[in-house]
Amino acid sequence: MICGQSWRLNDDEKLEIVLSVGMGGATVTQVAQRHDVSRQQIYAWRHELKKQGLLSACPEAQFLMSDNQFGRRIAS
Repeated sequence: MICGQSWRLNDDEKLEIVLSVGMGGATVTQVAQRHDVSRQQIYAWRHELKKQGLLSACPEAQFLMSDNQFGRRIAS
């Protein structure tokens, strides 16, 4: 991405970037550098996505797929 062009990202792209923080131990700084945006931009996107209901307000909330007693996949 070219610096200063973050306004062109849609919510799905922003969400992908925000969710990549912590993946494989990646820090906000590392993710920001990888996508040529500022750390502050990632924090702003995270706030914006939470406000829109596209990102959990609880960062440690994770959904894991598992089988229930009927053999159906459920989020737990």
